[in-house]
Amino acid sequence: MLPSDKDYTPNQIPLTTRILRTLGSVALLAYGILGVVIDDLVIPGKRNSMHLHGLNAWLMALGIACAAVTLLAVVVDHYDRRNNESVYRRLESWAGKLGWVLAGLATGGEIAGIHYPQPSTITTISAVLGGFTMLIISAIGFVKTKPAPERSPKSNPISSRSHETSNAHTLASTILGWVFLIAGGVVLVLSLPGLLRFNITSFVAAAAAIALFAIGVTIRRPDNEKTSESPSPAASAQHWKTVRITLLLIIGLAVIWYAKSRQWGAWLDQDETERLAAPAWVYHFEDFTGGISRELLQKQLVKEGFRMRCYGNLQPEERLEPDDLEVCWTIANSTDGIPSRMITFWFGKEGLRQIRMDFAKADWPSVQKWFEAQGSVLFGNFGREQGGQQIVGRRGKTGLLLTSAPGPMNWVMVLWQSREILQQRSCAKADSSIGENWGALCQNWPAWKPQAGFVQRMQSEAN
Repeated sequence: MLPSDKDYTPNQIPLTTRILRTLGSVALLAYGILGVVIDDLVIPGKRNSMHLHGLNAWLMALGIACAAVTLLAVVVDHYDRRNNESVYRRLESWAGKLGWVLAGLATGGEIAGIHYPQPSTITTISAVLGGFTMLIISAIGFVKTKPAPERSPKSNPISSRSHETSNAHTLASTILGWVFLIAGGVVLVLSLPGLLRFNITSFVAAAAAIALFAIGVTIRRPDNEKTSESPSPAASAQHWKTVRITLLLIIGLAVIWYAKSRQWGAWLDQDETERLAAPAWVYHFEDFTGGISRELLQKQLVKEGFRMRCYGNLQPEERLEPDDLEVCWTIANSTDGIPSRMITFWFGKEGLRQIRMDFAKADWPSVQKWFEAQGSVLFGNFGREQGGQQIVGRRGKTGLLLTSAPGPMNWVMVLWQSREILQQRSCAKADSSIGENWGALCQNWPAWKPQAGFVQRMQSEAN
């Protein structure tokens, strides 16, 4: 039973401890605030010091503030006459954990090359080193260290050394366990958006996160088992329970993906039936210009025998641009002899903005040759897809064409972005943060009044 307030005796913290903790917390807060104000928070090192700026400085300053809270919690507990010791212990514990996590994020971000709001210099090696550093430092905050037992004059030195070795092994395994747990949490959070879109890569990442959780729980043994020379039956049963739960969760993800893939298979069969009955696509990307209205496009394509479906009120994941308002799609029999899958059109307030054409994965060699015969100038690479494939861009008369080799998904995509949206988004704003090719594209694109081939055909048929 918990003692009542009448029987409770408040904590008595020595005056020296209170003074030192108060001065320490004030010094930490002052140091963190100063570092943020001058945008140079220095972390002293044995040989070299680390200078944090921008976002990393703010994260470290918040971590330092958490450390100040852990110092002040004991002092405040001394003056609180109520039975709130457990509250202050939890505050001290969680403030310490949060402080270590923030310190890990700041240090890992600095090593990774994240310098927001200044331009970042992230490389593959720096990202791996930064992520690993973040995990290690964050895990330290979740480890509960225990003071070493006092050695009596009659204690056995060999037994003491064995006990110290056991403690070191326990500490290392606990830190490693938390590394796996935190890594699993990070991977799971990053995979959540893709899970909602049933992205196969995100499902694999979520399964890996579950496995990391299981490894972390297994390595980070319960406190009552840390001193055991061999695992007890209860610990073995707990580990087996962890394995079973892990397998069930991974199998559940596989079942969800299988059910969704079967649904996609049914959709593909329906699309193939519609494709065989649809007319061929006789247009090229340069027959379209930005600004064509949705009504005009839909009216003309329906007249030519295409089945058009359109809707608005787009969700964020359905937009290519944040201010897209409507989307339409149709299926064509073929495009220049290549079997087509789906042709999608995005519209903004000013009209048509982007067109995407999908092809089967097996048709990638034909699509690649067809793509090379499109735009007038090859502008090289424009970043990478989620699967790591290089995005290649060609400049046409009315817009920019982008494509990449097929990745985890079973189709190839070719995207046309209207010249108008490029000029509005990148050229007019001199946006160089998304790659030097965008700047070269804007500077070298000759002035040219687009000829609306699609509109011309519609007008000629009307006459």
